Amino acid sequence: MCLNAMMAAIELSAGAYDELDKTGFTVVPGAVPGEDLVSVAAAYDASVESAAPDDIRVGSSTTRVSGLINRGPEFDALYLHPLALKACSRILEEPFKLSTMHARTLRPKTGAQVLHVDYQRDRRGWTMIGFIYMVDPFRDDNGATRFVPGALVVYRAT
Repeated sequence: MCLNAMMAAIELSAGAYDELDKTGFTVVPGAVPGEDLVSVAAAYDASVESAAPDDIRVGSSTTRVSGLINRGPEFDALYLHPLALKACSRILEEPFKLSTMHARTLRPKTGAQVLHVDYQRDRRGWTMIGFIYMVDPFRDDNGATRFVPGALVVYRAT
């Protein structure tokens, strides 16, 4: 099926569109059904455990493994998730492509990072959209990510 036809059949909720426009992010509970999440979590753990040293980056608060897209079919449903694609289409309003997919594990009880920009804006605006799939519940004791409404700004190309 053509991506455009598939996209036409999928809709985010009105509230999700509003959140994307006003705060720069939205949360979609249950995007990955529980039974699928179990296999994704197992594949995630196996991928992190078996990663080659060149694919691993240890930062001040996280461990990142690059190339998750090539580490098993369990991850296909994440980057091809219709709601993620619809959000990209809504924000970018132009063709887009997946450039990378990382595993990122936050270390427990690590202090919060200083607010920062992951990717510098270019002359056309933001050219990157990030998605986080929460494999484990986000809690204070396991290094939860902070979402700051209004701090994430979506710049549209003019």
